[in-house]
Amino acid sequence: MNLSSFIENFKHISFGNSHGQVQKTGLSPGSVVYTGSSEIEPVKIFVTDFSIEAMERRELKSLTELSEHVVGNRWLQIKGLHDIDILHQLGKQHKIHTLALEDIANPHHPPKIEEFDDHLFVIAKMLVFDAERNQLKLEHVCFVLIKDLLISFQETNTILFEPILKRLENPTARMRKFGIDYFLYAILDLIVDNYFVAIEELNDQFERLEQEVIDNPKKSHVESIHTLKRQVVLFRKSVRPLREVVNMLMRDDVKLMSGDIDIFLRDLYDHTIQVTDSLETLRDLASGLLDTYLTQVSHRMNEVMKVLTIMSTIFIPLGFLAGLYGMNFANMPELHFKYGYFMLLGFMAVAVVSMLLLFKFKKWI
Repeated sequence: MNLSSFIENFKHISFGNSHGQVQKTGLSPGSVVYTGSSEIEPVKIFVTDFSIEAMERRELKSLTELSEHVVGNRWLQIKGLHDIDILHQLGKQHKIHTLALEDIANPHHPPKIEEFDDHLFVIAKMLVFDAERNQLKLEHVCFVLIKDLLISFQETNTILFEPILKRLENPTARMRKFGIDYFLYAILDLIVDNYFVAIEELNDQFERLEQEVIDNPKKSHVESIHTLKRQVVLFRKSVRPLREVVNMLMRDDVKLMSGDIDIFLRDLYDHTIQVTDSLETLRDLASGLLDTYLTQVSHRMNEVMKVLTIMSTIFIPLGFLAGLYGMNFANMPELHFKYGYFMLLGFMAVAVVSMLLLFKFKKWI
């Protein structure tokens, strides 16, 4: 995998920044304004009804096709956030609070959880690695949990939850037996599992960058190190609140979460702690990598200076002897000696060899 292309693609990932908030400046709380990128594709709506006996999944052209009668549990997927009319329509049908709708339309909002009178609202960040494009993708996902109904919102028409659908097709799957609260847990567990995959990929990139820095440090490595470090910090900033989300789901006073899944939520909470700790390690690794770069550059400079110093030390006495006998005084006895030139060359050679042996004995070379 190409390290430079990975770094270049990673620069464009945004982890919960404030871009797009200018559009909402001055509006009253609960104003639903989409603050993400411009719409790319039409909104797609999928509904999945499932129970122990059966499962049915279909795509809807509009929300008017959605039947009110539900046998078992229902999962309603909204792929695309830019159509505000759909958000308002869902809010009216299911009495979703306007503050929740406002946060759904804001892809830059960090993870959070909010409990309203008859529904539970959760925001998370889905991070997946696209092997074909060699880049990490961040997706803003939201969930509204109502009795026997889970509504999920995501930015684009991607197959983020394909593993969930495959598991749901199995008649013996635990998701078919438990309530809709367990289904929400299963999706959050998938999100956290993808964090581990992303962290593993980041670890690989750090190791490759570290090897490049050790073998041949370049100025471009500094930018790569800072890019990875900045993104790890922002990654951690978006992931860490999810731990509090899971912690609140375990509270006894959350009405829509049953105590039957507490053991699963505790396991998920442990995983979020592991993710946070892994990101702390990556951040320390990035700082250490910069120190490694500076050490390697300093070491290389010291090696160059050592060679230049040894050469200067060797040629200084030789230059002194050459300058001494290059003077044009008439009364210099050695100038008229028949073998003086050869004796001087021999003395210079002995001086050079003696100094090299001394440097070798001192382990300077």
